[in-house]
Amino acid sequence: MSTPVFPLLIKRDYAYQILHGEKTSEIRKWRNCLNVRPGMLLSLHWMSSERVEVPISDVHRWANVREAFRYMNFKRAVPYAEELEEALVPFTNNSD
Repeated sequence: MSTPVFPLLIKRDYAYQILHGEKTSEIRKWRNCLNVRPGMLLSLHWMSSERVEVPISDVHRWANVREAFRYMNFKRAVPYAEELEEALVPFTNNSD
């Protein structure tokens, strides 16, 4: 039996940060990822034939990004950010 694969469009740099363990969480609107489950394989791509595949170990549902960052270290999702407000910037038009 094959492992279910979930394709996800992402910036190439972020995909490689995930592959190398620098970025350990990806945050998305839940409607877009409703069927994602632990044990699935996440196939990260950036509109090319190249893929980075990583197993999904955990799935959490939050009301918004700010709430997610209350419960987890924001550096897991935005490793370059020094402060919470800086980490929230990429999400201001998408999740909050």
